[in-house]
Amino acid sequence: MYNDDVMHIRDFLCSFSSKNRIFWVAFPYFILILELNSLFGIWIFMDTTDLKILRFLQDRPEASVSYLAEKIGLSQTPCWRRIKKLEDDGVISGRAVILDPKSLGIVIDVVAHLKVARQEEETLEALEAEVQTHPEIVECFSMSGESDYMLRVMARSIEDYENFLKKTLVHLPGVTGVNSSFVLKRVKLTTDLPI
Repeated sequence: MYNDDVMHIRDFLCSFSSKNRIFWVAFPYFILILELNSLFGIWIFMDTTDLKILRFLQDRPEASVSYLAEKIGLSQTPCWRRIKKLEDDGVISGRAVILDPKSLGIVIDVVAHLKVARQEEETLEALEAEVQTHPEIVECFSMSGESDYMLRVMARSIEDYENFLKKTLVHLPGVTGVNSSFVLKRVKLTTDLPI
């Protein structure tokens, strides 16, 4: 019955032509997540045990495989295999140490909205490549709406940011305007996804 259900779901999802869709399908005893990339025909299957692993690693990324396996009720080798598969599939894209910026003297957090003159592929790609080379820019988003890009910039002082603005931001490829907003207080910052 399970295989027939999956085949029916797959046939249904294949009728969509979008490049990348994610579907959650609830069954009586587990949740099946199907990621369909119709361009390459890639399917990713995750069950509730995979979700337990992901939730645990989001909360405690430093946990050993043996400790994680014990907490979710698996033996060590199957747990390691599941983690490895999640990494190979790109579900786990990496792990990082999160530093406290204030402890390092980085106390200015700025959201900068950029306007770009020409919406040409060459200009946009040049801008995005240039952004990657500046560690002060910790986030960059291509936007809809009034601004074309939104950047999050970290600096040690207002003067430090002003210098970065004058020497770097306004000279990024195609940029015709920069609107800066200074963060007064960080209310929430998390890397945890709602899974």
